[in-house]
Formats: sequence, C-alpha cells, structure tokens
Amino acid sequence: ITNIQLSKKFSNRLPQPYSECRDDLSSPDAFDSFFYRKTFESGYAYKQKDCLDLCAQDDLIRKCGCADSAYPSLYNVSYCSSTIGVVCLYDKQKELYSSNANAKFFDYCPLECSSQEFGVTVSASDFPSDELSSMFTSDRRTSERFGFLNKRSVITQDDIKRSYLWLNVYYDETKYTLVEENPAQLAVDLLSSIGGTMGLYIGVSFLS
Repeated sequence: ITNIQLSKKFSNRLPQPYSECRDDLSSPDAFDSFFYRKTFESGYAYKQKDCLDLCAQDDLIRKCGCADSAYPSLYNVSYCSSTIGVVCLYDKQKELYSSNANAKFFDYCPLECSSQEFGVTVSASDFPSDELSSMFTSDRRTSERFGFLNKRSVITQDDIKRSYLWLNVYYDETKYTLVEENPAQLAVDLLSSIGGTMGLYIGVSFLS
C-alpha cells in the first residue's frame, strides 16, 4: 500500500522594482521567447520551472541527438533509449548543472509573480495485513473475481498480494499555505522619513 500525501502552497511576489518577477505573464505574447511561448502550448498555467526544463531539453537534444524522458519533448525528437544516448544524457546533464552553463536559460524564462506548489510525501507499507487477508479469503466474490476457485479451493495471502495493490492520494490537511510579499515602506512613508530626518538636522543646526 502506497500513501501519497499532498500539501499546497501559494506564493505571491511583488513585481518590479521589488523583485525580478513579472505579473503580466497571462498570454503567450507577453514575453518574446520561443521557450516561453512553447510552455503555453502545454495547456497549463505558465511556470518558470517548466520553461527552464524546455531549455534544458533543447540543450540536451542538440548535444545528444535524442530527448531526456524527464522533460517534455521538443521538435518531435524521440527519447534516448540506446546505451550511448543514455550515457550522453548523463554526461551532458552533469556538465550542464555543475557549471553556470544553465544561467543563460533565465534570459528566456521570466519569473512569474504568482505561483502554486505541491509538497509530496510518499510512504509505503506491507499489504494486505493478516486481518485484511482473512476478510478477502473468506469473501466468495473475491475468489470468483480472480478465478482462484478454478485453480485451488483455498486462497492464500500470497494470492491476495499478487492480485491487489492499494494507492491513497490525499491532502495532508484542508488548509494551505499562502506566502505574500508586501512593501516594507511605501513612497509616502519614505518621503515622511526624509522630511523628519531633514527637520531634525535643520533643528540641530539652528540650535548650534
């Protein structure tokens, strides 16, 4: 039995000049980049990570002549299946991420201001338990469904193990995490601070 536990996190950043993100990335024409536009063809909301994956795929295809199955395909190129292709991918990926060679990808993939991420926790345990096995073996519908009675009169726990698997996918809790950026000081606050500081200096000078 495998349990996949999900948690959700929303992030809202402030656009320039507070950060490098852009809040106008809702259409494929908002940014002049092949990889940016290609990301929109997936049908999902734009994410910088997906765009960077396409850049990496393009680089690997040019160097190895085949695509990495960990990334979306480009140019209808087949995925690497030969030993030579897989070894090439391993070497080029190591070379790509062990240096600053991938820094150029950020020029083609702008950072979005609003994003959502999923945290995933996976756990597994033996299935079925002795109690559950007893329930299955005593249920005639289970026997008929898998044709066990045609082979033998007794269903064992090993029969159940070979015939069933259990997968649970669920949220850790009904709440989610929201991270928002807010300006520490607005323009009005900045002018007020400057004015107060100037008043202090002028007053001290006058007293002197």
